[in-house]
Amino acid sequence: MSRGIKLGASAITGGGGSTTGKIVVDTTNLVATDIVRVQSLVNPSVIYNETVGTPGDYIVFTVDSDLYKICLVQEIEETPTEVVTIKRTVDVGQCLEVNALNKTTLGGIQAILNSHTESELLSIGDEVTITVNNEPWVMQIAGINLYDTHEVTLVSKDIYAMSIVSNHYTNSAFWNDTTSYLLASLTAFYNAMLPTEAALLKQIEKNMRGSYNSNVWSTYTAKVFVPNSVEIFGTTDAGTPSLPTYQYPLFLNQADRIKYYQNTVTNYWTCDGATNRSADVIMCTKTGTKGRDGGINADPSSGVQAGVVPCFRLTADS
Repeated sequence: MSRGIKLGASAITGGGGSTTGKIVVDTTNLVATDIVRVQSLVNPSVIYNETVGTPGDYIVFTVDSDLYKICLVQEIEETPTEVVTIKRTVDVGQCLEVNALNKTTLGGIQAILNSHTESELLSIGDEVTITVNNEPWVMQIAGINLYDTHEVTLVSKDIYAMSIVSNHYTNSAFWNDTTSYLLASLTAFYNAMLPTEAALLKQIEKNMRGSYNSNVWSTYTAKVFVPNSVEIFGTTDAGTPSLPTYQYPLFLNQADRIKYYQNTVTNYWTCDGATNRSADVIMCTKTGTKGRDGGINADPSSGVQAGVVPCFRLTADS
């Protein structure tokens, strides 16, 4: 008999704790005597069994690591087969390999998006630690379902130092040129991530106002990007973005835009050129207001460093 487990539960509220996650099982297609088994792939001796009881209800498993397989068995004593396929439904005797709905890891957040429970389990400002250059790097959820359904945008909690070369420093060539040190630095950030984490990032098309004294907004595609002035401040100096562009809820309050570099409050750049002169970009100041030029150094065109906050987006697989 073909029945099936379905992941997802818009009716489930609440969120995972800092050390635990949740696996939510929709039992609509099951029968009362079916048994749902969850087994850890990290520690196979950890097994949870729950009898359906009332089909259509949700079974919530609270778990303490990221990767599990879900099986549907008819008797507790049964030994289910190994993972047969990775899909949204499984038949009796088959297994589904899933990430626990743990919002403190990228894999967990991806699982939440895949289960379509981000509105219940995630919040603006939630933090997740990734690995960059073999060091921990904290990201924050800046927007939920802002640009698409079942997606989140994450922004770096701290400022990332970006090396630049002065002959690329005009706000047209610096941002738009294919040899842009901004894009090269963000690519380096991406390449320094763990492959398993980097693989979850979605390539998207982004807007930036890159040309001095122009109303034209340009586009670029990337998996790691820098927010534009609208996404941080809600306004721009000139023109209208050519793509849908929204202020991140994380940045609605001025104080929440303030960022640190090596424990010191510091200015950081957006990806937008300023209108006052060709060698300026729009930045976020140390007080969270919109400014011009800036970066980690008073004069980024010196070719030393500039400061940015890398961002990326995760979306549901389906």
